[in-house]
Amino acid sequence: MRILQPAQAAGTFSTSVTTPLVIGGTTASSSLTLQSTSGVGTTDFVVIKVGNNGATEAMRIITNGRVGIGQTAPNALLDVNGGDFWFGDTANTARAITFRRNGATVGSISTSSSVLTFGGGSSGSALDIDGNQLVRLFNGAVDGPILRLSNTRTAIGAAELLGALEFFSTDSSGIGAGVRGFLKCTENDSGTGRAYDLIFGTGNNTVASEKVRITKTGTVGIGSTTPAAELHVSSTATGTVRGLLSAQYNTGTHGAQLLSRKARGTEAAPTIIVTGDTLGSWIGSGYDGAAYLQMGAINIDSTGTIGTNRVPTQIVFKTATDAATSVLTTALTLTADQSATFVGRIASIGHTITSASATALVVGVTGATDPAFQVDASTASGVGGLKVTSNITTQGVTLSALGTSANENLLIICKGAGVTTIDTGNSNAGTEVRLRVGNLTKLSIIPASTAFTTSARTSGATTYWSVTGGADTTLTASTEALDVNFNLAQTKQHATGALTLQRHMLINAPTDGFVGASVVTDDATLAIDGPPSGGTNATLTTTQALLIQTRVVANSTNAYGMVVNAPSGAGTINGAALFVGSVATTGTVAATGIITPISATTITASGVQAIKLGSGTVPGIYVGSGSPNGVTTAAKGSIYIRSDGSGAADRAYVNSDAGNTWTAIVTVA
Repeated sequence: MRILQPAQAAGTFSTSVTTPLVIGGTTASSSLTLQSTSGVGTTDFVVIKVGNNGATEAMRIITNGRVGIGQTAPNALLDVNGGDFWFGDTANTARAITFRRNGATVGSISTSSSVLTFGGGSSGSALDIDGNQLVRLFNGAVDGPILRLSNTRTAIGAAELLGALEFFSTDSSGIGAGVRGFLKCTENDSGTGRAYDLIFGTGNNTVASEKVRITKTGTVGIGSTTPAAELHVSSTATGTVRGLLSAQYNTGTHGAQLLSRKARGTEAAPTIIVTGDTLGSWIGSGYDGAAYLQMGAINIDSTGTIGTNRVPTQIVFKTATDAATSVLTTALTLTADQSATFVGRIASIGHTITSASATALVVGVTGATDPAFQVDASTASGVGGLKVTSNITTQGVTLSALGTSANENLLIICKGAGVTTIDTGNSNAGTEVRLRVGNLTKLSIIPASTAFTTSARTSGATTYWSVTGGADTTLTASTEALDVNFNLAQTKQHATGALTLQRHMLINAPTDGFVGASVVTDDATLAIDGPPSGGTNATLTTTQALLIQTRVVANSTNAYGMVVNAPSGAGTINGAALFVGSVATTGTVAATGIITPISATTITASGVQAIKLGSGTVPGIYVGSGSPNGVTTAAKGSIYIRSDGSGAADRAYVNSDAGNTWTAIVTVA
């Protein structure tokens, strides 16, 4: 330590070995040196004492040059203990403590305008606090202490940082030193310097990144730098927990809540809502390549009469249409009266609709073309379609049209080539399917038989059973297309015993009557309009109005393609069959009884063909008066029976030249 001696004082000199030397100069620039004893020591020191006869030690300088004030064993170059350390000036002059290392300034503590400033050196850091030290700000004022980070630039630029708090770690685990978290205030108003964002950042590697942002308008972005709502959460996470998670841990029954409120007025002075106000919404949006579109929503809307302790609501579910321009449409509404209104279809897998009321499910009409209720059984299950179980054994289940009109239709339609089936579900003989019209059973089907019953007609002339063929087009090539097929190709086994008659299809003849005398010219139990006719581009080799095909029969003595019994009771003719026009046969014609040709043409001299065995070269049988020679032309071998023949050589003739030459057949006189 050097003490400058005043210019007017004279020095005192001593050479004592045990007493420290005080050496002073005699000139104005001379110095005063306090020096300890000569030689090398480890515990020597210079002590400055004050008070009565030096009773109080004021300062001590130990052998390593450390100075202690109130400290006999200073631990630093300057160690002050037991009192305050004041640094200042009575005048309004800035004073500073400057810290230097290796010849360079590394920091300073200065005063200016009642402000204590920590300044940085070449390192750029203004204040570094190392170790497990706690920095505290104390203020007894009402507003409490304030920590201010100030950017003193006169014009803040775009995206310029106003200040930041950084959390730094050297991380000896191997990641390396770096900022693990930060709090920043950044300009965010396109360079105008009038709006700022507050940014929170964290990280698990060397550099922390932004995680939360509070914008100039008060919106909060979590994972988003441009939040579009008061709270905007954005993430690329693909884990099981994403988005928002609300959890509640307690011993009660209350769980976590996501609460939305709606009031008119202001937060400080709320007013009552009105019917139609939305109390809260959950909206889903999707990016279409150019913008985000709202494509799904769940709304809680107020409805009905709103009053004290009463705010009735409905929950509306909305979905997007599959149109060129998708829009939100209402799919389901849960109304205030605890009913559900569906638009479209109800899709459910393995769920049961239950109700305590008599009506389990009511579906409203959505239009003339859209179904009011639709069941989709495309997913494989034990029961397909719609299954209804009645709780009343004898009543069963009723499917009714319950419209307000006097006449309501009920339509059951399958899709495409699908099959509409009504199945009783078991094979019991007592099981029955009935078709009723006008509360009268028209069709009854049981496993053993099917009965079609008509109602008595009291007016008009409607047809009991009508099958109208459609105008078919482009049917499968070279494939027969049946219109009506009664497939009776079964095997019926009877109990042992003879049968007099077994009929497999029976049409009972009706009785036609009139109120007054009337004539029916032709009355038929079964009428066939005629043979098929060839249409465009069709050539029919043979057409038949009635075709009875042949088959091989077994265990039969006689077999006939057709058996026709003559009726009885007619006034003139009781015929088994009447063929009007030509009758062509292939094979054998067997008759039991008399075959009587009926013709409206009387026997003439030229002869009339009574039985035509064929055409062209196939002979026939002719009947006529007079000789056929030169008159009647027929196939060779044909027989001519002369009605007026009287001799052995003129009663019958045979054609001999396939022309009109006949040879007499000689008969017995």
